[in-house]
Amino acid sequence: MIRLIVKIFLAYWFAAGMVVLAVNIGPHEHMHIPELTDALHASLERDARSVLGSYLRGGCPKDFQETDGATNRVALTTADGTILCGDLGARGTASLAAAAARAGEVRVSSYRDFQIVAFPIRADQPKLYVFLILNRYRAPMQLWGMLPGSITDEVSLSVTLVMAILVALPIKRLRAMTHQIGVGNLRARVKSSFLSRHLPFLGAGDDLDGLAIDFNYMAGRIEALVDAQRLLLRDVSHELRSPLARVNLALELAREESTESARAYLDRIEQETEKLNDLISQLMDLSYMEMMNGLAHPEDIELSLIVLDLLPDLQFEAEANGCRVTAHVAHACRARGDRNLLHHALENVTRNAIRYTPPGGCVSIELSAEDKNGLKQAVMRVSDSGPGVPEKELQAILTPFYRVDKSRHSASGGFGIGLAIADRTIHLHNGELRVSNGGSGGLIVEMVIPAIPVGV
Repeated sequence: MIRLIVKIFLAYWFAAGMVVLAVNIGPHEHMHIPELTDALHASLERDARSVLGSYLRGGCPKDFQETDGATNRVALTTADGTILCGDLGARGTASLAAAAARAGEVRVSSYRDFQIVAFPIRADQPKLYVFLILNRYRAPMQLWGMLPGSITDEVSLSVTLVMAILVALPIKRLRAMTHQIGVGNLRARVKSSFLSRHLPFLGAGDDLDGLAIDFNYMAGRIEALVDAQRLLLRDVSHELRSPLARVNLALELAREESTESARAYLDRIEQETEKLNDLISQLMDLSYMEMMNGLAHPEDIELSLIVLDLLPDLQFEAEANGCRVTAHVAHACRARGDRNLLHHALENVTRNAIRYTPPGGCVSIELSAEDKNGLKQAVMRVSDSGPGVPEKELQAILTPFYRVDKSRHSASGGFGIGLAIADRTIHLHNGELRVSNGGSGGLIVEMVIPAIPVGV
């Protein structure tokens, strides 16, 4: 928001600077003191007549040179620019005075730190004199009189700031809700602004309000479509269960009456049926996880017990795959959550690691407690020695049904759902699932959730 306000402010002043530059591109023939009004001319005439009267009565007064201290200095010249009293110490004063006398009106010449005003004045006799006043700029940055005065600066700053805030705040709200949609909160909506609610004649109906309305409509449509997709996925998964059960029953009956040559085909049918059953189970798990808005019955969990409970089964599966599983467990590492969901998440991640670890490789499970900004965190880290994942696809593998070509494909037996279920589980525990490639190859999956401090 601050950057947007600064951009609007700088854009305003850039445009104002271009206008000032265009106005001041020619010779200066006007006063560069925006705070003064038409009373300036009357004030100059009064001062000029006072100075001229003093000169005609007795010559130049001694204190003539410092009429207004360091700010203003004055001088008196003839119509041709000859100095009678005072010396401003600036070049071009004679020609400026002569030009003012010829024109019969005020002339101004601007310098870096001051400006000189030439005011023609007549005494009682026809003879013409020129009153000169050197006026120093009030602001150090008011170079050659091109920049506006301090009051103009303050007013324009206030107006620009208010204008920038009126534009930046709705954009900030819209950006925040866009981020919420991006992280999966499909119920996020942009609230109407204060002006729209309380001063509709000022804030309602503009393009920013229209953008917020369109965003809310888009978010509502996305939420409806995603909900419909989840409902369809759940219903289809349920409907497939019954036919699959009947297929398995028919398969067993056919096996009893089949010949030896037909049993190989029946075994193949059974294998594919098991894969389909496994897929349906994972789809139902994923559908269930996405429908959850929070944990129903959280409890204090000793995470080391989950790892130790899973380890024998995982080691058995790893041996069948020609690799091994090791575990390094930090005891007294507790968290609050759902034991079954965390058990299932760790199981999915580790089985995924076993699936892609080559024979002779190793899958490592590490459970540790860490401090981050004063907060206790429990980290379950699973690393394998497989081919890893291209950097640009690391986050994509958390999307359901996503598989990396070549290194991780359907022939390996995965459906691309296990990591998505684990990611959803960790988010329900207010944690984060992080994926990265190891320095010597392989994929590292870290499941980070808030931990219960020791002694609590």
